[in-house]
Amino acid sequence: MDISSEMRKGHELGSDIKKGKKTLLVIKALEKASKNQRDILMSTIGNESATEDEIKKTIEIIKSSGAVDYVMMLAHKKIVEAKGHLMKTSLNDKSMEFFNGFADFMMERKV
Repeated sequence: MDISSEMRKGHELGSDIKKGKKTLLVIKALEKASKNQRDILMSTIGNESATEDEIKKTIEIIKSSGAVDYVMMLAHKKIVEAKGHLMKTSLNDKSMEFFNGFADFMMERKV
């Protein structure tokens, strides 16, 4: 999800929020948010005409909710699990290196 300008995804910060994408970050933020924060999230997510300030407030709520930490921890757990499954395959060394490198890249991306 585009909640950090450091990700350089090639499109506007918060565009996924405006489009209403229900990512795990959004789901977890809604789960952890106070009623007031949930109201802000619900009024901004999916609102194509949301202002820059509304987007920034929504991003701040998502970041402060612990959703990013939760998603990063879950992603790390799943990548470790996937690497364990890779070890059980008969992939050649070059393929193994590619998939392990790809998994590492996904974990190092900025959120």
